[in-house]
Amino acid sequence: VGAMLTDIPIVDSMLMFHLPVMLIFSAVMFMMIRFRNRIDRPMGVILLLMYVAYMAIMVAVPSLTI
Repeated sequence: VGAMLTDIPIVDSMLMFHLPVMLIFSAVMFMMIRFRNRIDRPMGVILLLMYVAYMAIMVAVPSLTI
């Protein structure tokens, strides 16, 4: 609704970094659920490590968070 009322600026880092990373995370999780029909502990650790790496990259490269 807000985007219909006014323009919402989108930063380049959102399109070039964050969106592809979130699509990759979603695809990995979809594959885990599709082939095993669940997310068990080792797969959860993999997802958690992917998220930690994502956060570490954002801390290491502050220009991506703007």
